[in-house]
Amino acid sequence: MRLLSRAALLLAICLSPLAVNASQSGDSNAVASLNARLAAIKSLSAHFTQTTIDASSRTLEDNSGQLWVATPSKFRIETTTPYVQTLVSNGNDFWTWDEGLEQVIVKKLDADVKQVPILLLGGDISDITRQYRVSSYQDPQGEHYILQPTTSDNLFESLTISFVKGVPASIAIADSLGQQTRIDLTQVVENQPLDESRFTFVSPKGADVIDDRAAR
Repeated sequence: MRLLSRAALLLAICLSPLAVNASQSGDSNAVASLNARLAAIKSLSAHFTQTTIDASSRTLEDNSGQLWVATPSKFRIETTTPYVQTLVSNGNDFWTWDEGLEQVIVKKLDADVKQVPILLLGGDISDITRQYRVSSYQDPQGEHYILQPTTSDNLFESLTISFVKGVPASIAIADSLGQQTRIDLTQVVENQPLDESRFTFVSPKGADVIDDRAAR
């Protein structure tokens, strides 16, 4: 059975302010700067490419597509290569559609970033820096913010968000097994109106629909 693209689940990285106690969250300047960057973005659309490599630098996954994100916790991610998948949230419900399997799964959105890191670009992330230490650095390529979890029950060891001229440009994730995922964003458009219909999903005729919302 084909697994959902991990890139899709890593791409929605919150756009809301970081209401935090900086003394518990790492570098206070880094927290304030990241907060300002994210708070300035209310919506975003972009093309993405994602590559995952293992500890031996062997490519495990390579895909691309388009994404749309809006506050609060709304997103649509369409992976077009190497296969078609669509992930949609209206802020409450979360649909995943796999064209090859002709299957739709619907569940309540889990807004926990350590479970769904995608929520860093479009949701309420007021507790992010209570769970992660934030540090930052700059180089000729841009500004980079590193989030490191304060507990051991996370899916990654570090997550780095990079901005070029104030615009989100890439997300890099490293896990405890030495696996690394890099997501590059291009053709980024910020704060333009997005049709609300992008954040709802109508199951295709004949699709196998699994509704897990009642289980929550």
